[in-house]
Order: sequence, then C-alpha cells, then structure tokens
Amino acid sequence: MDHTCEVVLDGPFPPWGHDVLRASWGDIPAAVILGPPLVDPAALAQAQHRATPWIGRCHPGVLTLLGVQRVDDREGWIYQRPDGVVLQQLCAPPREPPVAKVALLLTAAVTSILASLPPPAHPGPTLRDVFIDAHGAITVAGFVGPQTPPPPPGEDPEAATVWSLGLLLAELLAGSPLSSGATPREHTVALRRFLIRVMSEPGPGLSEACRSCLSGMLAWEEADRPRLDALEAQLRIAAEGLRGPQLARWADQVAAALQQDTLVAPVSLDPQDDPRDYTEESEPFSIPLADDVTAVTEGGNPRHLLTPEQGAIPVGVGPPAEAVPKAPSLPADVFSSSYRGLRRRSSQIPWPVVGVTSLLLAVALGLGLYLFA
Repeated sequence: MDHTCEVVLDGPFPPWGHDVLRASWGDIPAAVILGPPLVDPAALAQAQHRATPWIGRCHPGVLTLLGVQRVDDREGWIYQRPDGVVLQQLCAPPREPPVAKVALLLTAAVTSILASLPPPAHPGPTLRDVFIDAHGAITVAGFVGPQTPPPPPGEDPEAATVWSLGLLLAELLAGSPLSSGATPREHTVALRRFLIRVMSEPGPGLSEACRSCLSGMLAWEEADRPRLDALEAQLRIAAEGLRGPQLARWADQVAAALQQDTLVAPVSLDPQDDPRDYTEESEPFSIPLADDVTAVTEGGNPRHLLTPEQGAIPVGVGPPAEAVPKAPSLPADVFSSSYRGLRRRSSQIPWPVVGVTSLLLAVALGLGLYLFA
C-alpha cells in the first residue's frame, strides 16, 4: 500500500459525522476524520509519528488507517471506507444517550475488538471513533491520537485501554464526557458526582452491577482495573436483566433515523424491550367517533373512521344515557312575569281545604275539654 498518496476530498460525509469528509486515496474509497487544528508547526509530524504503527493494519472490526495529512489546516486521519457497508458514527447525528443496557453492550462489543488486536495495544477509542451498521456490528477507527482526558500515569498499555473504555461507557451513559480529576481525590469526587448526576436522571437508573463495572474501569490505580481480556464478560453480565433493546434492534433504529435524516433518539419499538414500565397494552378503538359517527357511504356502510391518535373523540364510552340521572333544570320561562304569577297563585291553599281543617281542629278541641272536665 502506497502511504505517500495525496488525499482527494469530495465533500462532507454526514453518516460519519460533521467533522468527516468523503475522500479518495488513490483508487481507494476513503473518509477523513478531522482532528485538532495544526497550531504548532511540529504537530503534524508528531501525529504522523504516533500513527506509524497503525498505518496499513488490517483487522476485523477496525477501519484501516491510510495516513495522516494536513486537511484545511487540521489533522486529517484518513481511513479506508468499507465496501457495501453503511456505517454511522455513534456521536452523529446528536441524540439522547442510549439506555444503560445498550451502553454496556456497545462497550462490550468495542472491548471485544480491542482485546483481539495484536500488539501494540489500542489506546481506546473515543465516542467519535466508534461506528455501527444496521445489523449492530461495531467498527472501531484505528489509532487517532491521544485521549482526552489522558489516563493516570502508568506503565501497562492495556490498563490505559481499559481506562479509555471506561470513559467511553461514561459518555454513552450520560451523553457527555466525564471530567476526570488530576489527582486521586479529585478523580474520586468527580466520579461520585457523575454517578449521582446519572442516577438523578429520569428512568430506571444504573444497576449496582453497572456502577461497579464503571467504577472498576475508571479506578485510579492500574491494579484495581479489570483486565482487558476479562472486561467484555463483566460488561455483558452487567447488562443482563436490564430493560432495553438488544444491540441489533437499537442499531436498526439508528439506521432508520439516518435514512430519514432525523435527529430523534432511537427508542425501542417492542414494549418488552422498552426501559419504561408498561402495565398494559393500548388497543385501538373499534367504536364510532363523534366527528365521524354519521359518515356512511351510499351503500350504508360506515366510511373509514379516524383513530384516537388523530384527535377524534370516541362516542359510546360510558353507561347508556337512560342509566345516567339527569340534573335538575329550570324551565325556560322561569323569569317571566306570567310564570311568577302562576307560582304565587299555585302556592295559595284552596278554601275547601281550609274549612275541613278548621272543623277537625274544633272537634278535637271539644273532645279534649270533655275528657278532662
């Protein structure tokens, strides 16, 4: 492979992010991931030196790095585009962070790729260096430079990779990078605040296994971090029992969102995979609706009825009309003069009733005087 070719740019490459350009490297289809601005004249030479062990390396699940060149006064990391596979960068377009189960499975898939790489060890990708296809397969960009923030001082490159994977998991869970401290105490405080912030977000929160796994990956001391070859199993165990879609289903929704050019967060379409708790299913109404109850065809058959989701009001809901007690109502002419006169006349007691009542009272009084005399 000729590493001295000049890259030919061909405009933006939206599936890979806003800082990615479509390009060609000789006759090889390529994409350029733009790095930081080249302020220091020696920065490009340093980037090329760091990339030398990775240029031309071919490995399953890893984008082959073709070279590093100056592109628009920025570092340009040039990768070979795989044929027949549509990849999407995880951080483009921006969307809500995935649920904890998906974040753990994504990190486990990345860990599996990095653990299978021969030396030198991959320093660990950032979120923009991880790509996913419509079937849930993960692809990792080759070495793209130093991580931010860098791992604590240490001598084990695999431990540094585990640290970077912890940062990746934290960003997947929160949707923003973790700001690590420069000292063990500052780092412990920052990690504790991060966990509190994530746990306070709406949703099921993080399980104990997930918190323990993340804390171990981001342990300050190298000896306290899990080994890279054992990390994948720990991540998958932590994902067991959590609510949420499987990685393939989530990736399919990501691909659908990309095709529709939307910026909505992918959510599970299967209620059993949704992190929210649904107690019962919603069934469509099969009764007439108020705004279409008289809509019939010439043959007497009802026309297509609207669904409740379209804003129509269903009729026939509740008890029948004859079973509902009617509220008392006033006559329409209650305030007319004729009605008031009628009420006054009807309230007077007729004279025959008065005479009979007086007679009965007199008889009762006389009988009482006779008995007690």
